[in-house]
Amino acid sequence: MIQNCTCLPLQQDLNLIQALNSLKFKIMEKLKVYLSLLAFCCLLSAGVAQAQQEMTAKKFENPEWKQVMLVKFEPESIERAKEIIRNYFIKADIKAGRQGPSVAVDLVTGEWDMMLVWDMKGGIEDLNWETSPDDVKWMTAMNDIAGGKDKARALLKEWSSTINRSTSYIGRTAK
Repeated sequence: MIQNCTCLPLQQDLNLIQALNSLKFKIMEKLKVYLSLLAFCCLLSAGVAQAQQEMTAKKFENPEWKQVMLVKFEPESIERAKEIIRNYFIKADIKAGRQGPSVAVDLVTGEWDMMLVWDMKGGIEDLNWETSPDDVKWMTAMNDIAGGKDKARALLKEWSSTINRSTSYIGRTAK
Protein backbone atom coordinates (compact mmCIF):
# COMPACT_ATOMS: atom_id res chain seq x y z
CA MET A 1 0.00 0.00 0.00
CA ILE A 2 1.21 3.41 -0.93
CA GLN A 3 1.20 5.91 1.79
CA ASN A 4 0.11 9.47 1.21
CA CYS A 5 3.13 11.50 0.48
CA THR A 6 3.21 15.15 1.01
CA CYS A 7 4.73 17.23 -1.68
CA LEU A 8 6.01 19.81 0.69
CA PRO A 9 9.54 19.88 -0.68
CA LEU A 10 8.15 20.21 -4.21
CA GLN A 11 5.85 23.06 -3.14
CA GLN A 12 8.74 24.82 -1.44
CA ASP A 13 10.79 24.48 -4.62
CA LEU A 14 7.95 25.98 -6.67
CA ASN A 15 7.62 28.86 -4.23
CA LEU A 16 11.34 29.47 -4.45
CA ILE A 17 11.27 29.38 -8.25
CA GLN A 18 8.36 31.85 -8.28
CA ALA A 19 10.17 34.17 -5.88
CA LEU A 20 13.33 33.99 -8.01
CA ASN A 21 11.34 34.70 -11.18
CA SER A 22 9.66 37.64 -9.49
CA LEU A 23 13.04 38.96 -8.34
CA LYS A 24 14.47 38.44 -11.81
CA PHE A 25 11.55 40.39 -13.31
CA LYS A 26 12.07 43.28 -10.84
CA ILE A 27 15.80 43.36 -11.58
CA MET A 28 15.12 43.39 -15.33
CA GLU A 29 12.63 46.27 -14.94
CA LYS A 30 15.13 48.29 -12.90
CA LEU A 31 17.83 47.50 -15.43
CA LYS A 32 15.59 48.81 -18.22
CA VAL A 33 15.03 52.04 -16.29
CA TYR A 34 18.75 52.48 -15.58
CA LEU A 35 19.69 51.76 -19.19
CA SER A 36 17.05 54.20 -20.42
CA LEU A 37 18.38 56.88 -18.06
CA LEU A 38 21.92 56.18 -19.16
CA ALA A 39 20.95 56.45 -22.84
CA PHE A 40 19.05 59.68 -22.15
CA CYS A 41 22.02 61.20 -20.30
CA CYS A 42 24.37 60.26 -23.14
CA LEU A 43 22.06 61.83 -25.72
CA LEU A 44 21.57 64.91 -23.57
CA SER A 45 25.29 65.46 -23.05
CA ALA A 46 25.95 64.97 -26.75
CA GLY A 47 23.18 67.47 -27.57
CA VAL A 48 24.50 70.04 -25.10
CA ALA A 49 28.03 69.67 -26.44
CA GLN A 50 26.76 70.11 -29.99
CA ALA A 51 24.59 73.09 -29.02
CA GLN A 52 27.53 74.76 -27.30
CA GLN A 53 29.68 74.36 -30.36
CA GLU A 54 27.02 75.74 -32.72
CA MET A 55 25.79 78.63 -30.52
CA THR A 56 26.04 82.06 -32.13
CA ALA A 57 24.72 85.47 -31.15
CA LYS A 58 21.30 86.25 -32.56
CA LYS A 59 19.16 89.33 -32.14
CA PHE A 60 15.39 89.48 -32.42
CA GLU A 61 14.34 90.83 -35.80
CA ASN A 62 12.17 93.92 -35.52
CA PRO A 63 10.68 93.26 -32.10
CA GLU A 64 7.62 95.30 -31.19
CA TRP A 65 7.78 96.30 -27.54
CA LYS A 66 4.55 96.55 -25.56
CA GLN A 67 3.55 97.81 -22.15
CA VAL A 68 0.71 95.81 -20.62
CA MET A 69 -1.20 97.21 -17.68
CA LEU A 70 -3.70 95.28 -15.58
CA VAL A 71 -6.09 97.32 -13.43
CA LYS A 72 -8.36 96.38 -10.54
CA PHE A 73 -10.83 99.18 -9.77
CA GLU A 74 -12.35 100.05 -6.43
CA PRO A 75 -15.86 98.61 -6.00
CA GLU A 76 -18.55 100.78 -7.58
CA SER A 77 -16.02 103.04 -9.36
CA ILE A 78 -15.50 101.27 -12.68
CA GLU A 79 -18.14 103.33 -14.50
CA ARG A 80 -16.58 106.61 -13.34
CA ALA A 81 -13.17 105.34 -14.40
CA LYS A 82 -14.52 104.55 -17.88
CA GLU A 83 -16.11 108.03 -18.08
CA ILE A 84 -12.74 109.62 -17.34
CA ILE A 85 -11.12 107.45 -20.00
CA ARG A 86 -13.79 108.31 -22.62
CA ASN A 87 -14.26 112.00 -21.84
CA TYR A 88 -10.68 112.99 -21.03
CA PHE A 89 -7.92 110.46 -21.68
CA ILE A 90 -8.94 109.47 -25.21
CA LYS A 91 -9.54 113.12 -26.14
CA ALA A 92 -6.13 114.09 -24.72
CA ASP A 93 -4.51 111.28 -26.77
CA ILE A 94 -6.13 112.60 -29.95
CA LYS A 95 -5.31 116.25 -29.23
CA ALA A 96 -1.68 115.40 -28.40
CA GLY A 97 -1.36 113.30 -31.57
CA ARG A 98 -0.50 110.31 -29.44
CA GLN A 99 -1.82 106.81 -29.90
CA GLY A 100 -3.73 105.51 -26.92
CA PRO A 101 -3.76 101.84 -25.98
CA SER A 102 -3.70 99.55 -29.02
CA VAL A 103 -5.74 97.06 -27.00
CA ALA A 104 -8.25 97.76 -24.22
CA VAL A 105 -10.11 94.79 -22.76
CA ASP A 106 -12.81 94.78 -20.09
CA LEU A 107 -12.02 91.52 -18.31
CA VAL A 108 -14.96 89.43 -17.12
CA THR A 109 -13.05 86.66 -15.33
CA GLY A 110 -10.05 86.66 -13.04
CA GLU A 111 -8.88 89.18 -10.49
CA TRP A 112 -8.42 92.16 -12.86
CA ASP A 113 -11.09 94.46 -14.34
CA MET A 114 -9.21 95.87 -17.32
CA MET A 115 -6.18 95.16 -19.48
CA LEU A 116 -4.56 97.92 -21.53
CA VAL A 117 -1.74 97.43 -24.04
CA TRP A 118 0.34 100.29 -25.40
CA ASP A 119 2.75 100.01 -28.31
CA MET A 120 6.15 101.37 -27.34
CA LYS A 121 6.95 103.19 -30.59
CA GLY A 122 10.51 103.93 -29.46
CA GLY A 123 11.03 100.32 -28.41
CA ILE A 124 12.81 99.52 -25.19
CA GLU A 125 14.42 102.98 -25.38
CA ASP A 126 11.05 104.41 -24.20
CA LEU A 127 11.96 103.20 -20.71
CA ASN A 128 14.82 105.69 -20.51
CA TRP A 129 12.45 108.67 -20.25
CA GLU A 130 11.38 110.01 -16.88
CA THR A 131 8.98 112.35 -18.70
CA SER A 132 8.86 111.86 -22.47
CA PRO A 133 8.01 114.56 -25.03
CA ASP A 134 4.76 112.63 -25.68
CA ASP A 135 3.95 112.78 -21.95
CA VAL A 136 4.41 116.58 -22.02
CA LYS A 137 2.13 116.91 -25.09
CA TRP A 138 -0.49 114.68 -23.47
CA MET A 139 -0.49 116.61 -20.18
CA THR A 140 -0.76 119.92 -22.07
CA ALA A 141 -3.76 118.54 -23.99
CA MET A 142 -5.27 117.22 -20.75
CA ASN A 143 -4.93 120.66 -19.13
CA ASP A 144 -6.80 122.22 -22.08
CA ILE A 145 -9.58 119.61 -22.10
CA ALA A 146 -10.10 119.68 -18.32
CA GLY A 147 -10.20 123.51 -18.22
CA GLY A 148 -6.84 124.21 -16.62
CA LYS A 149 -3.89 122.67 -14.83
CA ASP A 150 -5.62 122.47 -11.43
CA LYS A 151 -8.73 120.81 -12.87
CA ALA A 152 -6.56 118.33 -14.78
CA ARG A 153 -4.65 117.45 -11.61
CA ALA A 154 -7.92 117.00 -9.70
CA LEU A 155 -9.20 114.73 -12.46
CA LEU A 156 -6.00 112.63 -12.37
CA LYS A 157 -6.33 112.42 -8.59
CA GLU A 158 -9.93 111.24 -8.98
CA TRP A 159 -8.79 108.68 -11.58
CA SER A 160 -6.17 107.38 -9.14
CA SER A 161 -8.85 107.02 -6.45
CA THR A 162 -10.84 104.65 -8.71
CA ILE A 163 -7.92 102.20 -8.82
CA ASN A 164 -7.59 99.57 -6.12
CA ARG A 165 -4.33 98.22 -7.56
CA SER A 166 -2.54 97.79 -10.86
CA THR A 167 0.50 96.14 -12.30
CA SER A 168 2.47 96.65 -15.46
CA TYR A 169 4.56 94.39 -17.69
CA ILE A 170 6.89 94.97 -20.60
CA GLY A 171 6.96 92.41 -23.39
CA ARG A 172 7.77 92.01 -27.04
CA THR A 173 6.32 90.44 -30.09
CA ALA A 174 8.57 89.38 -32.96
CA LYS A 175 7.57 89.73 -36.58
